Amino acid sequence: MLKNPSIKSASPHLTSPEQNQNIWTGGGILTATVHVQPELNSQRADNVQFRLDGKKVDEAQTGLSYTFDNLDRDSHILALSVVDKKGKVLITSKSVLFHVHRKSTAKNRQPAQPQAIATIIRGN
Repeated sequence: MLKNPSIKSASPHLTSPEQNQNIWTGGGILTATVHVQPELNSQRADNVQFRLDGKKVDEAQTGLSYTFDNLDRDSHILALSVVDKKGKVLITSKSVLFHVHRKSTAKNRQPAQPQAIATIIRGN
């Protein structure tokens, strides 16, 4: 979505995660990467601002990747914006839907003891 006609040739997009990707992670860890063409304008002090589920993630940055830690098990929407030094949005990427799967934190449960069931049946 173009916010500033002076950068009409810019095309930021997320390269990871991919649209509708399933992420299997034990600690909810995901590294998102972005490609911006042309490169960020250092004279204008352009930065990248990630948004997860509509909320800003950390501060805007010059780096083209961000590692999320402890993401909840759920479906999430990730997008990014290129912003100037005042935080004005210059251009926004398409959003990407991805799904985080995590191992259960519940302890392994022991199956019902067959002996106890057999005892009940014999007791009748």
